[in-house]
Amino acid sequence: MSISLKVTTAMVFMAMILGSTVVGLQRYLVNTEFQFLELEFAKLNIDRITNRFSLELNNIDSTVYDWSAWSDTYAFSQDRNDGYIQANLYPETFVNLGINIALFVNREGEALWAGIYEFQPDAEVVDRTETLLDALLPKAIELAEYVDPNAAVGDQVHRGLFHFDGLPVLFSIRPIFNSFGEGEARGYLLFGKTLSENLLDQMQTDVALQFEISEVMSQASLSALPQYDLMASDTAPLRIRQPFLPSKAGGFLITTEVDKHFTWIGLASTRAVILMFIVIGSLVVVATWWWLQYTTILPIKRLKNSIADTISNKDYTRRLVVTSSDEVGALAMTFNHLLETVERRTQVLNHTNEQLQREQQRLKTMQADLEQANSELKILSEKDALTGLYNRMAMERKLAQEWNVLRRKNEPLAVLMIDIDRFKEYNDHYGHQAGDDCLRQVAILLSSIVHRASDMVARYGGEEFMLILPGIELEEAHQMGLNLRRRVEEENIEHAHSDHGHLTISIGVACLIPNEALTVQDLIRNADEALYRAKKQGRNRVCV
Repeated sequence: MSISLKVTTAMVFMAMILGSTVVGLQRYLVNTEFQFLELEFAKLNIDRITNRFSLELNNIDSTVYDWSAWSDTYAFSQDRNDGYIQANLYPETFVNLGINIALFVNREGEALWAGIYEFQPDAEVVDRTETLLDALLPKAIELAEYVDPNAAVGDQVHRGLFHFDGLPVLFSIRPIFNSFGEGEARGYLLFGKTLSENLLDQMQTDVALQFEISEVMSQASLSALPQYDLMASDTAPLRIRQPFLPSKAGGFLITTEVDKHFTWIGLASTRAVILMFIVIGSLVVVATWWWLQYTTILPIKRLKNSIADTISNKDYTRRLVVTSSDEVGALAMTFNHLLETVERRTQVLNHTNEQLQREQQRLKTMQADLEQANSELKILSEKDALTGLYNRMAMERKLAQEWNVLRRKNEPLAVLMIDIDRFKEYNDHYGHQAGDDCLRQVAILLSSIVHRASDMVARYGGEEFMLILPGIELEEAHQMGLNLRRRVEEENIEHAHSDHGHLTISIGVACLIPNEALTVQDLIRNADEALYRAKKQGRNRVCV
């Protein structure tokens, strides 16, 4: 064998050794570091997506907490007043809140009010309450069972995810208390946001990442999966999955892809180094190895440590120091650009949250002003302008309310129908101004004998008045009528056309125990008949 052949053979053999050495370094050292960077980068991205869903869930829960711990909601859960619905429960409210499912449930599991909407891309709102309520109500009752009634008021909550109408829904459900967190819970309030295709597209825009979510899965299925589930290949982008399990009701898998920039950059750098080793030869093997350490491996380690430190501290204002213009420097610049993007998105998100909080505060102020105006209007609408007593509309509302309450309690409801005797003659003789003064005097006398908050004195019309006495038996109501007739007579109000020379009244008393076979009109008719008998028998008397 010639020397040249031996030299060539030795060079080829040395080149093979050097090539094998470099390949080994690349596989077991360089690739390991880049794979770690890829893993951390993938974790950072999947965490950003998960945090976005958590933020949506926190916003929903914050809104539910504001509404459920509100005295107006507490009152509505008992009386279902139309004022609350007209002032608060209309589609525009939920469009502004970004919520398309709302359900008020009482303690018996009955729906007090529900709104299930579908927000179209053209801003049209489709009301699907009628068709979907029957499916939503049992699901809400099931979710309410997860709420711990023994916890503090602020901690009585169940939130998370459930599957409804073919789509996942982020939800929060809380008991309904008054604004002070006192009293017994009167039911539950559930708000939900459907993860529609439009909403997921918007969330992908917000986090600047494409991702997929799976169907809703059980807690057991998701708990069996690791926190970060990697699906890697040599050519395809790195796929990573993370379970999103916000509650015992279940959750779903979030999947995203991350391009393998780190590995591809590392491979390019390693190939350049292999070529340098082949050209330089075996005489510079040691020097080349040290050169590789200082120019490639150590910068990569510093880059990895800096990235790991940034991720662990979640300080996106920091920037990596770029000391070179090679692939490692390009990698550092790429990561710095990513940090700038994350920081900018975080600032935008914080600014948006501040705007939302200010808008929410403005809406609360407007709502408080509206409630005050409604309260004043209610007072004006219920009062008789002349006597200051409740008017007939307020009286009819009171009778209807007490009738329903006493029917459940199986307790009596008594009324006194009062008429001023010969009031037309009084008006004709003394004038309408004196007649108005007379009505006010009688109203004061009527009010003076009412001592319970549940009783009501109302002007029935003209010179007729009515006393509503919940829970009073007939005998006691009759005695109150006798006392009232005597009080008016003792006032000795002059009445020239009266049979007695002074003002007198006639009273009809009626009492019923409400049931399904009777109505409020039966009670009023009985009182009116008793008043008619009192008039017919000579006035200035009480008939039952």
